[in-house]
Amino acid sequence: MKPLIAITTHFQKDNQNYYSVYETYSKAIELAGGIPVFIPNLSDFSALKKFDGFLISGGGQRVNYQETDGKLPSLREQNPERYDFEKKLIDYALENNKPLIGICRGCQTLNETNGGTIIDITQIPSSLNHRQTLDKEKPIHQITIQGRLKQILQREVVEVNSVHSQAINKVAEGFKPIAKAKDNIIEAIESTEHDFVIGLQFHPEKMLETNPCFIKIFQEFIKQCH
Repeated sequence: MKPLIAITTHFQKDNQNYYSVYETYSKAIELAGGIPVFIPNLSDFSALKKFDGFLISGGGQRVNYQETDGKLPSLREQNPERYDFEKKLIDYALENNKPLIGICRGCQTLNETNGGTIIDITQIPSSLNHRQTLDKEKPIHQITIQGRLKQILQREVVEVNSVHSQAINKVAEGFKPIAKAKDNIIEAIESTEHDFVIGLQFHPEKMLETNPCFIKIFQEFIKQCH
């Protein structure tokens, strides 16, 4: 049977609370051989036992993003409901050694829930464009890779898209950076204590047509979920 993959969604709290997520996540999982399932912020965590792997998605508006004294709000401060649920999901996955991928905000969440920190990329001098607004399916800068990502892609340098205004600052204990851009912004991390737990700052699921090699990431993920 194909592995069942839970994909988290963005929770927007307003006068009509709603969930949203880009379909590119589910398409990537399906192309790689898995069954994608978008999930809300569950209250019954026993339901997580039904899934073989987990994908922490990115995107979504930041509910609270007011900097205080120049300090960037934590991810939890930006969206408490989403953060609290995704933390419990990540804790469950790590405790049970379940395969997990965090993408963009999901990468930052994976890091912060384990004790790491984030930083506003405007505080980092750089000539690179990390806030791509057009043609997000096209790569915009290079990254140097190592670790599990290098094993999967079989190369040391790849071109990626870049759609983020925050980045990892301090890497969480039990994790290590496995990809960096030329300005030293961390583009990927992996757990040193689990079989397959990685965070990707870029969006490989958006680039499957412009950079087909990225399907290998999702294929390896699904393989680990069997």
